[in-house]
Amino acid sequence: MHYSLRKFLAIAVVVALTFVKIFPFSSQLFGALGALAFGAAARDGRVRRWFRPFQGWPRTVAWGIAGGLAVFATDALLFSIYPVLGLIPVKLDRFAAVHGNLQELLKWLVLIWLVVGVTEELISRAFLIDQWQDVLPAAKASTGLAVTLSALTFSAVHYYQGLTGLISNFVAGLLLGALYVLRSRTLPSNVIAHALADSLGLLAIYLNLVA
Repeated sequence: MHYSLRKFLAIAVVVALTFVKIFPFSSQLFGALGALAFGAAARDGRVRRWFRPFQGWPRTVAWGIAGGLAVFATDALLFSIYPVLGLIPVKLDRFAAVHGNLQELLKWLVLIWLVVGVTEELISRAFLIDQWQDVLPAAKASTGLAVTLSALTFSAVHYYQGLTGLISNFVAGLLLGALYVLRSRTLPSNVIAHALADSLGLLAIYLNLVA
């Protein structure tokens, strides 16, 4: 089978797995397992590269914090713009129980840091960006296109949040994709950024700062 076709089929399989909802977080877990399997099959050391810190842990953490704050700030700006444009707010029904409920907040924070941040960055940044780069013709624009395509998929998986949710997640996907490329295609900074941005969002819901 042609090399590019194999790579494209791998993308299709992993993306399909991210829509399989059998039990809580099954889509993230199945997608992550698929990403790891196809990544290992490449036999080019990319899986090891994904999980090692770039330029040491202090810089890795600093980049992660900066990235997380940037994603959260951008999301907050979008949330303030949607009503002005007459758009329906992002559907956050899934997190309704977090309002004023410390136990529910802590439960979600644990899941965000141990499951969601790791699996979604593994799938949408490490696997998809690298895989799209393998498929696309070598050119200066290919990295930007790979980041954009991965952001589109990341957005689509959050379809349950409505149109504005798709927009917010697409923009977040672009920012996190840029971070992944800037951090020499390693994941630790991305996982920190993703988990931090989601944590701040959950805290805003808990404090009733988000409707």
